Amino acid sequence: MGAMNTSTRTYPRPRPLLTRATAALCAAVALLAVSTAPANAAPKATGKFAVSGVGTNNEITKGPDGNIWVTLDNANDIAQLTPKGKVKEFDATDIANPIGIASGPGKTLWVTQPGGVAVFDPADPDSAQKYLINDITDPRPIVRGPDGNMWTVSGQNVIRIPVADPTQAVSFPVIDAGRDIDRGKDGNLWVADFGGQVVRVDTDGNAKAFDTGNGSGLQALAAGPRGEVGYADPTSNPQIVGRIVGKKVKRTKSEGDPFGVAYAARTYWMPRFAAGDLLSLDPKTGKAARAVKLGKNAGPRRITTGPDGTLWVTLDGADKIARISGVG
Repeated sequence: MGAMNTSTRTYPRPRPLLTRATAALCAAVALLAVSTAPANAAPKATGKFAVSGVGTNNEITKGPDGNIWVTLDNANDIAQLTPKGKVKEFDATDIANPIGIASGPGKTLWVTQPGGVAVFDPADPDSAQKYLINDITDPRPIVRGPDGNMWTVSGQNVIRIPVADPTQAVSFPVIDAGRDIDRGKDGNLWVADFGGQVVRVDTDGNAKAFDTGNGSGLQALAAGPRGEVGYADPTSNPQIVGRIVGKKVKRTKSEGDPFGVAYAARTYWMPRFAAGDLLSLDPKTGKAARAVKLGKNAGPRRITTGPDGTLWVTLDGADKIARISGVG
């Protein structure tokens, strides 16, 4: 008969009832916290910051320094706004009556103005240098293209501006009356043409027009997903916010004077001047809805994306810049 195993088996000590109850309570509270957590807050205006003058065509952009920059139409030429809304204005010698503004290579900012462009380091705007381009008779927005050049529109011309020597700009007379330009995700430039069309332009100046209807007069557009585009058309009757999807033009009725366009968080955002608000437009469904109220007399016009899920909107009825937070 084998030897009997006389070792003593040990068991874990039972947890005190109070500890068990506490653990159960904590788990229940955690589950409740998850189940009742609020959905993402809706976008809202979290600041309106005074500038010395912003008009119908003055543009706004996020600079390479992380600040917001806007062109002005009074004594000062440009203004810088930090993400917290601190404003600093500049009156550079070589900048006069600027309209468009956009980031360029080497952490520079470029503005369009009558007769040409000016380029400056955001750390020293007073050192801006101007360049003569005769075809910029009606200055409008500017953008860096997929080819590394800067591009703008003026009258009937889409203009390619070499960054090494802006005076060697080349004009392509392929539109009727340019109002806005953006770089698409498809490697093309897209133009809002007041002559009733959206125009796709490649970097060699070849153009393809999309008719937006009789009475149409586009003011702005923004490149969206998959090579698509959203545009604002305040002169149509009824007024329209539209999209170019593939080869099709799709329209959504929207009164209230839609004017600018930006694309962020899988949505087009459009300030409406007369309605005093910010409209959201779903790029998939075309559904439009008021997203943010900005005030009856605010006069929102132009818009850009900013840091930390913000949008920034010019209020030319109030001479202010609005910050919209919670966009995503």
